[in-house]
Amino acid sequence: SYNKAIALNAELEDIGHWIDIQEALCEPFMQSKQYDKAITIYQDVREKVEEDETIFWYYKYRVYVFMADIYHKAGESDEAIVLYERALGVVEKWKTSFGLMSFNWQCAPIHEELSNIHKKKGESQKALFHQNKADELENKSQIIEKYLAAIGATVAISSIQLVLVGA
Repeated sequence: SYNKAIALNAELEDIGHWIDIQEALCEPFMQSKQYDKAITIYQDVREKVEEDETIFWYYKYRVYVFMADIYHKAGESDEAIVLYERALGVVEKWKTSFGLMSFNWQCAPIHEELSNIHKKKGESQKALFHQNKADELENKSQIIEKYLAAIGATVAISSIQLVLVGA
């Protein structure tokens, strides 16, 4: 089954599917707290996305977050911090390409994780910075959600009015 999945993925040449397969291979090790084995498996993924500049930014972000999560669960907070910050850097680099809030809404949980790690390390200033950033992004996200909901409601009401007038 594993070999068939790898062979099929090689034919598809789809980096997203390959990452999915690698994450699936890591999950049993993470569940059994064998983080060193998950790190060994996922290190290949990290190296691939770091060396290939043509890989879409979302995949780099995703790989950094997944790898940071592994290190964080393994108690290797310094490496987790480096990878979470790389994920934020990827978003920062590409966010202007997508407008609105782009992908920033997914940065709030990363800032929360960084805040928690820095708290455990006794780095209260860094913890406070990341918690404030997470709160700011969460607030902006909620405002945008309300705004989009209001637009949706306005469009729905206008559509109903058009149907009623035309009927």
